[in-house]
Amino acid sequence: MQTILRVLNLARDASSESELVAFIDEEGGSCVVNGDLLGAGEWLTSRLNYSLGIDPGSLTAKVLALWASSGDLNFSPSSLADLVSNLQEFDSMALSTALVGLLVRRPKLIVQHPELLKDLCYRLSGDVKKLFGVDGTRPSDVCDRASIVLGGMVSKAVDALAVFQSAKCISVRGPAMELLKLLRQLKPFLLVRERPLLSHADLLLGGGFREFCQSCERSEIRKVALLLVDVRQQAQEALRTRTNEHSVIWQTLIKPIASHLMVVTDEASRSCKVALTPSIKLSSNVFKSDLSKGTSHSIVSARIINEGVGNAMRVRLDPTIAGVKVVLPRDPFDLPAGTDRIIDLECEVRADWLFHSYCLVMF
Repeated sequence: MQTILRVLNLARDASSESELVAFIDEEGGSCVVNGDLLGAGEWLTSRLNYSLGIDPGSLTAKVLALWASSGDLNFSPSSLADLVSNLQEFDSMALSTALVGLLVRRPKLIVQHPELLKDLCYRLSGDVKKLFGVDGTRPSDVCDRASIVLGGMVSKAVDALAVFQSAKCISVRGPAMELLKLLRQLKPFLLVRERPLLSHADLLLGGGFREFCQSCERSEIRKVALLLVDVRQQAQEALRTRTNEHSVIWQTLIKPIASHLMVVTDEASRSCKVALTPSIKLSSNVFKSDLSKGTSHSIVSARIINEGVGNAMRVRLDPTIAGVKVVLPRDPFDLPAGTDRIIDLECEVRADWLFHSYCLVMF
């Protein structure tokens, strides 16, 4: 895993380290003001890559406190010693995942100064062993191996995401289910504030999405057209949210799912647009009318049918033949696929038609 700064690739936009540090501090402060403790911890972790003007121990303690708090932050330690002295303020498992979550991001100052976390690793190594199923001769080894386990699980999920992103709508269901399985396996090992984010994956790749995929596989075009609307709407809502934009897990695993769902539904929509085109025509080109009445106009009833698989919406009939106009219906109407409708046409009766009709009657 990487820090949020590296995930968003923002370091390249800064002209100097001091400008970059100021940007990181501003983003972290904004997260605190907005109540985004997960995001605040992500930016403070990015700050641990730069030693300019900070106390690494104090900053590390604040990151761990932010990430170990499931609700409001009731206690903010001033140093790692302060954190260790107040471990009772935190759930031990939550603090253990926070510790491993920090280690797996490998900020430079933590890598260069492993002694910073020595005491905390000693106190939490039992919980880390229990949660991650690892062992080691030293507490620091236990925590390092746990970070390797977590990093491996995230990497597997990222690889599964890449397979999902390369799939078309007709073949995406299998990769999606494999990705969802790996995300569910990953969930218990994430930070307490990251776990709810994975619920978005369950929503995006849930029952509605699976039904959509099955309809694509069976070429049930009408059903696909109906289902893709909800799948697309959920993806759009996930992409529009700004609540989770400062989370590494959101940016790495959840947001790309929503982005690919937009691609998949666009592909399905194009297929449906071609397949669901309506085809409206007259059921017959031959009509009968009583011309013996001698009137200048005659009403002819005709039947139009929609032979396509798409619904025709707001149909308006505008005949191009001179002397012919539609009497009924006057307003636009819908004509679902496979249905028909009677229409009344008013036709101008030409004099030569009346002459031929009179001769036929006399004969």
